[in-house]
Amino acid sequence: MHKPNRARRACENAGLLARRFDGFAGGLAALLASLVDYERLVQAVTAATGPGVDHFTAPIFSRIFFINLDAFAGLLILKGATAAASRNAAKTFASRPS
Repeated sequence: MHKPNRARRACENAGLLARRFDGFAGGLAALLASLVDYERLVQAVTAATGPGVDHFTAPIFSRIFFINLDAFAGLLILKGATAAASRNAAKTFASRPS
């Protein structure tokens, strides 16, 4: 039997959490799971190819995590703004105003 690779397993874990929890909580749980898997992958690649993982300390992991969390929040805000603008444009250009 073929074992799934690490990236596929990470996606499956994130999807499982997204389905387990409803709405925003599911998205946040999936984001956290994917970020943890991403950090583990970066650490594994660095351990295999670099001088070691001594420089991967808690402050470094925290900084990477919060940068990714900020980017995710920014994309959610952009998505909401785009959806709101799209709805307003549809109302503006509708043949019959509602």
